[in-house]
Amino acid sequence: MLHLYGCNVEIASYGLTICAERNTVFYAAACGCRHFVALAITSDSKDLTAPCGACRQVSRSPK
Repeated sequence: MLHLYGCNVEIASYGLTICAERNTVFYAAACGCRHFVALAITSDSKDLTAPCGACRQVSRSPK
């Protein structure tokens, strides 16, 4: 099993920001990984942290 990590990359142009989830999925694809067993999201928030719409689409799209 391969464990990969990602992080948010935020810049002044919000549209060009990349979330940790997409960062990790794209990194995995670059490494040749096409099947995911789990995707965990952590945060320092006490509230539930859910992926944004773009991250949901990327994580559910056929590889």
